[in-house]
Amino acid sequence: MADSQQPFMTNTNPTPKRFPLLFTHRDTLFDQLTLFARSKQAGLDRSRFEECLKNEGPRVVKADEAGASTIGIVSTPFFLVGTAVSDTEMKVRDFVKGAQPLSKFQEVIDRAIAVPR
Repeated sequence: MADSQQPFMTNTNPTPKRFPLLFTHRDTLFDQLTLFARSKQAGLDRSRFEECLKNEGPRVVKADEAGASTIGIVSTPFFLVGTAVSDTEMKVRDFVKGAQPLSKFQEVIDRAIAVPR
């Protein structure tokens, strides 16, 4: 996907030029001409980007959706709160679904911290 051309976010560059293009123009995100113009602004190779949109991209998105739905995630935003078990695993203690105020996150995090490991 586009990430194969340049990481979307890294520790040294958490907001590369693609990030604002995506999140400040959500109203036209799925307009193909606009999408190609933004990919050019972001420095992506057009032919690789088109290939991704036709082949790899939809498969990856569908696999992510299927994986999320198996654990009850059917909308965004959705935040899992828990304890790291390993570098790749987490024991989920709670979740926050939808756009919520900071106080909701604090409540859920405080509850997760209070549970013994």
